[in-house]
Amino acid sequence: MSNQLFENSDCETEDSGDDVTIATGISTPRRPGWIPVVQREKASLANEVVAAQIKRVLDIPDTRGQFHQFVDIYLLGREWTALCTHTNHTASTLTHRLSYETSLKTTSGSDTTIEWDIAATFSDLSIDIKGSQRCFADREVGAGVTHSVEVPVQPGRTTIFFQRCYHFKTVTWFTVGDWGISLFGREVAQKIRLETMQTIHSNETMGCEDRLSGVGELPIRQQDLVQAPPDRWISYYPPSGVYEYFESRGVKVIDKE
Repeated sequence: MSNQLFENSDCETEDSGDDVTIATGISTPRRPGWIPVVQREKASLANEVVAAQIKRVLDIPDTRGQFHQFVDIYLLGREWTALCTHTNHTASTLTHRLSYETSLKTTSGSDTTIEWDIAATFSDLSIDIKGSQRCFADREVGAGVTHSVEVPVQPGRTTIFFQRCYHFKTVTWFTVGDWGISLFGREVAQKIRLETMQTIHSNETMGCEDRLSGVGELPIRQQDLVQAPPDRWISYYPPSGVYEYFESRGVKVIDKE
């Protein structure tokens, strides 16, 4: 399937990692091109790899040892989302000025995102997708930035305006020295592993005359890890300072009385 993509002459463009040119500013039509595009790309379960890893130092009062927080970021997929549709019933080309927003939104684990500042780990995030680096600008991972773009619609035709969204999972875990941290409840020790789901509404947009369809595979390169997940764990009991620190920051022990 092919889709007509309107390229742009007086706007900033960027390489999306494939063969699609993306409009990111105020634009005017230069020439149409026929470019194959699938609507959705997913990382297979076998290809679910850590695309980026963030390390932070934790300051836990009245404790000994070097405590760290690690955030593993997984890119699960990306898709083109239709924002609006315009049909031109006239004999002349019409240009519509549209607005759209770029932002990072939490879709699961909002309490964890706020408490452990997960959103900040996406600042200047760079991921290898299909052999190309995709760097996310601050305006794409903030609370919300509004942009404008002009989309031409040919006589008697319909143009659909799309924005590309990136879907992520984050896994946060903690260490003291070379040991992973777990908390001991009523019966068993539980490893601390906090998950969130995030979506970046990116600054990649396009207008095309066909509805998109199809699902493709999204190859993602494994990041060189700062530290691999630990294979040995140390457990903290209440009322230790470490236990109370994590409990005060929303970490729950399910079997605690």
